[in-house]
Amino acid sequence: MSLVHGVLARTVPGARFGEPISCHHNHVAEETHDGVDVLVPPQGHDPRRRGDLGIIPGSMGTGP
Repeated sequence: MSLVHGVLARTVPGARFGEPISCHHNHVAEETHDGVDVLVPPQGHDPRRRGDLGIIPGSMGTGP
């Protein structure tokens, strides 16, 4: 993301950026269960916690 910001800032005069929001499709959560560290793929959601920024996108087939 910082590379894209850098290119845009040099290319588009006056370009400004707010806080980035990460909303990626392939996410795994790092959790510990019974003392064992595991990677858990959430099924169908983007696990946000109170205070995290995020978006709730539509399905991939609902664009114009």
